[in-house]
Amino acid sequence: MVTTQRYEHIAKLAGDFVLGVREKCVNSNRRFCLRHLSQVDVSGFGVGAHIAGRTCQYLQQTLRQRPRILLALDPIKTPLLGTTIKDTIKRGDADYVQVIHTSQEVGIWDQLGDVDIYVRSDSQSHSDPLNDEHGIAFFIHLATSTKRLYLTASSNENGIGTVSIMPPMTKAIECLIGVYGFPKWNDIGKRFGFSLDNRSSLFWREMTHFAWTDIHLNSQLGAGVRPFGRTKLFSGTQPEVRVNESSDSDDDECTICCKNKINARLSCNHEMCHTCWIRWNYTPESQNKCPMCKQTVTSVDKFS
Repeated sequence: MVTTQRYEHIAKLAGDFVLGVREKCVNSNRRFCLRHLSQVDVSGFGVGAHIAGRTCQYLQQTLRQRPRILLALDPIKTPLLGTTIKDTIKRGDADYVQVIHTSQEVGIWDQLGDVDIYVRSDSQSHSDPLNDEHGIAFFIHLATSTKRLYLTASSNENGIGTVSIMPPMTKAIECLIGVYGFPKWNDIGKRFGFSLDNRSSLFWREMTHFAWTDIHLNSQLGAGVRPFGRTKLFSGTQPEVRVNESSDSDDDECTICCKNKINARLSCNHEMCHTCWIRWNYTPESQNKCPMCKQTVTSVDKFS
């Protein structure tokens, strides 16, 4: 991909997709639609982190606007020999560039963004397809973007940070990890640390069935490769396993937490579980707007 510069082609395809959606929105009469790149978040994992950075650069060059956030998840090292990737992730590619580093062996360890977060996790050994430390970046993104957990990192590379189910009140020396992070002028250029040591059981418990390998990789299995079935990707508390449910059982499942049953209907007619609504509405980002369509919520009907 690096040698043939396919990553540049993929970045352009992603950028053109965003531009196409924006163009349709601009030409429509829809009140809530994509009109400015400040409404766009771009994230990528491994090689995808480099593609995400290039996508932001392409969008900025084309439209003279920047995405709200570029979230680079453990950007992978480029080859020692041959063509290398240069300047794919840097400050200014988005209004806020956050880089999460989880593997010194696989990923780049240099500072790249406005804020760089260095993660430490319990030593684990297994033979599953994703690299142990490298894969942690993906699951951190999954945990925060689905609002299963709120994670903060502490100032300096060896910081501990926090893990919480409810939105935390961040201190001056902490920054929020993931897509809900926001730039603070005194954080720019700093290294932050986050540790999962002795807290991995809480982390994986909240991830529930999303911690299972087959959720992410089963479609890629080929002949001669053992099925993952109920093989766990990382060690930790065993996630929830549901049995004797019909194939339609997800119809009334909250699409945000994917755990609770839907029991709240917002004034915009979007539905979710009441717990997720309370959690979301507690955050400064919510501004009493629906997390799906961003319309102001005037009422919430709770039902059983």
